[in-house]
Amino acid sequence: MTRKLYYEDVYTMDFDSKMVQTDEDERGLYVVLEETAFYPTGGGQPHDEGTLNDVEVFGVEEVDDEVRHYIKEDLSTEGRVHGKVNQERRLDHMQQHCGQHIISAVFDDQFDIPTTSFHLGKDTVTIDLDTGKLSNETLVKVEEQVNQIIRYNYPVETKWMSVTEAGEYPLRKPLAVKGDVRLVIIPEIDYNGCGGTHPHSTGEVMAAKFLGWTKNKHQVRLEFVCGNRVLQKLGQKHQVLTELKLLFRSRNNSLSMKLVSLSMQVRKRIRKLPSWRDNSFTMKRKKSFQRPTGSR
Repeated sequence: MTRKLYYEDVYTMDFDSKMVQTDEDERGLYVVLEETAFYPTGGGQPHDEGTLNDVEVFGVEEVDDEVRHYIKEDLSTEGRVHGKVNQERRLDHMQQHCGQHIISAVFDDQFDIPTTSFHLGKDTVTIDLDTGKLSNETLVKVEEQVNQIIRYNYPVETKWMSVTEAGEYPLRKPLAVKGDVRLVIIPEIDYNGCGGTHPHSTGEVMAAKFLGWTKNKHQVRLEFVCGNRVLQKLGQKHQVLTELKLLFRSRNNSLSMKLVSLSMQVRKRIRKLPSWRDNSFTMKRKKSFQRPTGSR
């Protein structure tokens, strides 16, 4: 069994270990270490990336209690291995996952809307909510409460315990395991069985921003970002807005009106174009493409 350093100290990004096994499967070459700080894919959260002895680690999976590190090339060593986790990626995942816990808690506690699934994507995060629709009023209220919890800087605790001990906490959903379970606890906010990586306080999440929602079967899929991704999205939108202002030689307060006016002009021109269903146009088109007599 691999010793999981990411559970002992989530901020461990550099470590030394001993290689236990080198092998290959359908995904490629992999190594197993005595201990690792690399978090494997699981629970809706992607794996860590980084290097082992400067060799790129492109995938991390847990199989039968061993953590497999998929590498680009052979390490060419049988001794000690130095691992280095991509810190930016790890901290980003911590912000997004902790933010998801807070968002799901507010939806559940304040509006009786539970979360049924979670996906941490490369650019945005989504959760599926067990409801048919979301009003703008609800979204505004939830987002405001979520960011208030983040600013209050609640501690985020993780504890290993038996299922029986975990049952003494106000869990958000029933546990699906029989052995020991790891609880992620935000006091007074959230009590959840979770194996993901989280910061030590909600303040490290920085901020959360909802991007919109879509219907997903009989539920709603909410898209959002947290932490540094909020700044990235703001920068991207500001860049687009700046380019539009230069293009239309307009300020913020009149840019939207110019875009609306342009959209109406385009629609009017489209309506004036000949329709494929117009009989006279269709006859002219057929005549112009008429096959010469005697041709095949």
